[in-house]
Amino acid sequence: MFINDDMNFPTSLTLHELLQMGATFYPNWNYPLSEDLLRYFNLKPGTAYTRLSTGMKSTFRAIFAIAARTPLTLFDEPTTGMDASVRNDFTRLLLKDYIEFPRTIVLSSHHLSEVEHVLEDVLILKNGEVLMHTSLDSLREYAVGMSGPKSEVEALGAGREILYQQKLGTEGLYQVVENHFQQEEIETAKQKGVTISGVSAEDVSTYLIQPKNGGIEDVYNRSE
Repeated sequence: MFINDDMNFPTSLTLHELLQMGATFYPNWNYPLSEDLLRYFNLKPGTAYTRLSTGMKSTFRAIFAIAARTPLTLFDEPTTGMDASVRNDFTRLLLKDYIEFPRTIVLSSHHLSEVEHVLEDVLILKNGEVLMHTSLDSLREYAVGMSGPKSEVEALGAGREILYQQKLGTEGLYQVVENHFQQEEIETAKQKGVTISGVSAEDVSTYLIQPKNGGIEDVYNRSE
């Protein structure tokens, strides 16, 4: 099953009737769950899908996809228009139903932080090609951030892949580099005034995909 913004339902049927229809097409359809979720998310059973707001449409599509329990479910930007509380409920629901009924679920999202707590593996695409396929834990450990005096940060980053860098004032520099540091190197860096910090999985994925043009501050620095 492929779930995206362009998914259409028969306009003559209400939400309740669409859920009843689901059992006709999907052998693992969980009708009681779909009805419970409809009530939980305050979607009126007698409403037509086309009359829902963008966020409510996303919520109903999520309910439909989860209740279908197909062997493979692909979500393309499933949280479009949802408010923060509904997004949180969606990811919790997805995890709980996956535990109860294991199957393959693929989430396509530009907001990794919203869904990372339900992920096992991450596939990063750039220009339509696979850039990286790894576990979420490996992605979190892929890079580190270094901030401190420009000369010291550059020396420490020499020979390593620089994913991102940004000037800090007139003498400082922040770099995100691939993480191949030994503990002795980290201790030496600290003695030279360089701070080593972790980088979130979402930031790492962003730096891998986007051009390495620095931060917004650098745009202003170049224009002066």
